[in-house]
Amino acid sequence: MKRKYLLFAIALIAMCQPAKVQAQEDSKSGGTPVILQVKDFTLKPVAVGMMSVYGDFQKGSQPKYGFNLDRSYIGLEATLGKEWLVKFVTDIGKSSAVDDYQRIVYIKNAFVQWNHKAVSLRAGLISTNVLSTQEKFWGRRYVLRSFQDEYKFAPTADLGIGFEWRMSKVVSLDVIIVNGEGYKKVQIERGFLYGLGLTVKPVSGLTLRVYGDLNQRPDDGRPQKTLNAMAGYKNKAFSIAAEGNFSFTQNNNDDQNLSGLSVYGSAKAGKCDVFARYDMLTSKNDWNKAKDGNMVLLGVEIPIIKYIKIAPNAKVWLPSDDKKPTFSANVNLQFSL
Repeated sequence: MKRKYLLFAIALIAMCQPAKVQAQEDSKSGGTPVILQVKDFTLKPVAVGMMSVYGDFQKGSQPKYGFNLDRSYIGLEATLGKEWLVKFVTDIGKSSAVDDYQRIVYIKNAFVQWNHKAVSLRAGLISTNVLSTQEKFWGRRYVLRSFQDEYKFAPTADLGIGFEWRMSKVVSLDVIIVNGEGYKKVQIERGFLYGLGLTVKPVSGLTLRVYGDLNQRPDDGRPQKTLNAMAGYKNKAFSIAAEGNFSFTQNNNDDQNLSGLSVYGSAKAGKCDVFARYDMLTSKNDWNKAKDGNMVLLGVEIPIIKYIKIAPNAKVWLPSDDKKPTFSANVNLQFSL
């Protein structure tokens, strides 16, 4: 058994070496391919596919394994002159409302954005700023979603408006006013979600961020509130970050609060990245005990070519209730333009 693990480790190291040459060759070709460019008009595709081979193992239960198409994004992005941008993206994924073999197409983004000097304003079905900084820092959405997305603290996109003001090279302020239902639901209630975030980058590589929002609940007058803080440092050799997340008055209940911690980082190994992450989810008075727990993730990200990367990884979920731990072995793949 030890010999098998040794051979697997040697194979990963070998894959990291040829990827170094390939990545350097592909870097010369520029960024996202351009479909059309006429004077001040540029049209680019948005195409992302996330796939995996997985195996879940729990003592006393039959193992689960197979191939999975986790998620796909397809769309277009157009720049109009120097100040205007239009983006339309569909999200193709699974839904608990239908059979697992089926996929549902959602509109993830459909917005227009105006950029002028240090100010940016966007309107429509926009990506929220609730977890965008953390998601970019984590950088491996295809392996595992960011903490707030994974444990349903907040929607990643919603219908409304967003504003950003880069006050200086160090400080930026962002505001959103959206429906609060998320991009998978239409607005069926009165009231909005109001969000305010502050990002500070005091020195090169260091990012500090705090964000809070209030989601109105006009049916009984008790709004749901979210608060999170994040600190991260990144350079060419490694990255490390930690975030604390809090959600108050879940399901309009004052006693249903959630809190969680997420710590993640990576280190360069040739052109590969060795990454790790730890999550802890807890609930007030254990009201969510069936879903509370601790998660540990360890993996290697290998760039095959510029648009394709693969990440063999292992994950352990330690539930807070009496259930046995679950061990998962996965190989995640992402191709994107």
